[in-house]
Amino acid sequence: MHLEAAVPDLPVGGWTVTIDGCVGIPQVFSLETLLALGTVDLTRDFHCVWGWSRPDCVWSGVSGAAVADAAGMTEDFVVVSATGGVYASALTLAEFRVGFFATYLDGSPLPADNGGPLRFVQPPGKWAYKGIKWVARVTGTPVFTPGFWENAVGNPIGDIPSDREDLFYEC
Repeated sequence: MHLEAAVPDLPVGGWTVTIDGCVGIPQVFSLETLLALGTVDLTRDFHCVWGWSRPDCVWSGVSGAAVADAAGMTEDFVVVSATGGVYASALTLAEFRVGFFATYLDGSPLPADNGGPLRFVQPPGKWAYKGIKWVARVTGTPVFTPGFWENAVGNPIGDIPSDREDLFYEC
């Protein structure tokens, strides 16, 4: 069975991302303030656990490391949550730092059905369910707390198994 997340009611009047929990500097970023941390382009493959992949996606946005540094994150884990609080993903702080907050995909603004205006792109080697569409909150925590898809799929860590070599490409 293939399940799709319906686009939630997106806030009107500007997007914000709350950084809270066990962080040195709790804050609320507007999308513009978040992007002021420094935007970069990043090319990553996208692997859906439902059996399809899209190689060489060019994402534009802000690194997880820039967000972690701005918030003074030091806890072992980070939970990235979507607006509405239904979808979330737990990562180690090291994984979060390698993750990416995308606002563009392949040179175009990220459409809402792909997670726009702000999507967390999972680190390499992780299934796409470790990424989060419509990011609204980032929480530092000492406890690994799996989210909706992590529990639904039954693999909260989200590592792509090494026996799935068909998903990895030689350049």
